[in-house]
Amino acid sequence: MPLPIFSNYTVIRELGQGGMATVYLATHNTLGHHVAIKILDKQFAYNQNIKARFIEEAKKLVRLDHPNVVKVTDFISENEHVAYVMEYINGKSLRELLNAKRLTDAEIENYLNQMVVALNYIHKEGIVHRDIKPSNFIIATNGTLKLVDFGISKSIDASSVDHTSTSTNLSMGTLLYMSPEQIKSTKDVTYLSDIYSLGVVLWEMVMGKVPYNWNELSAFEIQVKIVQESLPKTNTKWDEYIQIATSKEESKRTIDFDLVKDTFKVSKVDTDQTVLFSNENIDNSLNDPNLEDPNEEFNYLAFYFFIILVVGFLFAVLVSS
Repeated sequence: MPLPIFSNYTVIRELGQGGMATVYLATHNTLGHHVAIKILDKQFAYNQNIKARFIEEAKKLVRLDHPNVVKVTDFISENEHVAYVMEYINGKSLRELLNAKRLTDAEIENYLNQMVVALNYIHKEGIVHRDIKPSNFIIATNGTLKLVDFGISKSIDASSVDHTSTSTNLSMGTLLYMSPEQIKSTKDVTYLSDIYSLGVVLWEMVMGKVPYNWNELSAFEIQVKIVQESLPKTNTKWDEYIQIATSKEESKRTIDFDLVKDTFKVSKVDTDQTVLFSNENIDNSLNDPNLEDPNEEFNYLAFYFFIILVVGFLFAVLVSS
């Protein structure tokens, strides 16, 4: 099959294929540096909903700028191709790494640190990834981990259009890493679903295998287990983190890893959204003079009650005299 042709880029070879797109290694004709080009497969380019989703993915990525998130640099629409250009990451996916070896605790800590920071960043930018799994983390040769593939991500923005689903009951994602609420409806998930998926990824990094066996269980049986059962214990120091991150109750899910440099914490707030805090911000908020004192109203009520008692006592004395 001939390689795609673009005016500003020379395609070198195929890097990989997904459900609806193919990624190629290419060189910028003027600058000479390597890039990765993600091209929407032609059979989907004429589907307006899929095309809109692909373009939306590019728009989300182009505004992201973080060392642990893949960077998009250009968009292409020529020669019947719809594609976007992103940085080329010379390395292996976490999936490839897990297939090749068992990770040490030090390696798990290193990669988990970077995963938490990446999720913290995209969540603060108003994006839910919805497909957190080992193959969507690429580890560069210098050890930097990057989050990739925002094909079914969701913007938490009332003005944005979600092209990733057409039905409230539609389930999208990778089953083994889905949260219970994602099993029921991908459209309505929040940041807390990404945290659940990260907990499953952590379980796999610790155990060196996926938590559910495709050879023994049907897709339906796996769905039931995800919704009803906790992940099996690993009998390691990671169990506490895994059990909290994968709690069936969304409000109980947190990222509270002491190993993370700033100890990011996830707290549930209004409209089922979450915001990440660092210990420093939490400590400073306790001393913020602009914050209301929760005991202030109680102090005023106690004072008024005391005045009423005093007035009542004086009135009783006057009457008796």
